[in-house]
Amino acid sequence: MHYDYYHLNAWVTEIYGRKEFTIFAAPREECFYPVPEETWMSGVENAFDPDYEKYPLFREVVTSKVVLEPGDTIFVPNGTWHSARSLDVTLSIAFDQLTEQNMSSFVSDVFTRRKARRPVVGAALAAYLTGLGAALSVKERLLDGK
Repeated sequence: MHYDYYHLNAWVTEIYGRKEFTIFAAPREECFYPVPEETWMSGVENAFDPDYEKYPLFREVVTSKVVLEPGDTIFVPNGTWHSARSLDVTLSIAFDQLTEQNMSSFVSDVFTRRKARRPVVGAALAAYLTGLGAALSVKERLLDGK
């Protein structure tokens, strides 16, 4: 169980076979027991048969399942906890999307990951991406006529 890395929106289209997506929702992030160094991953060992004594907050999590058939597409908004498993041999196409709405979370994730290894590079990359996000936002507004 995870949410997509760098807070990207995900579009997944099933080409061949069937794939089951489980979407997890909870009133607060702590219910997922995020892994400290990899906060986009859950520490819950088996989300489908959880140990509620070890993970009591996971009782608050609500799940929804959907099975993609060939030709189906699912949109998974950034920050949405989910899991996917193939029910057959599958072929899927996935597309990650960065928009004005998730740009600040994306920049924060990039900075957090880079600063641990190379702080100066992380800060420079975050500044560059912030500027790029502002430029893209202006471009989108101009194209939309706003």
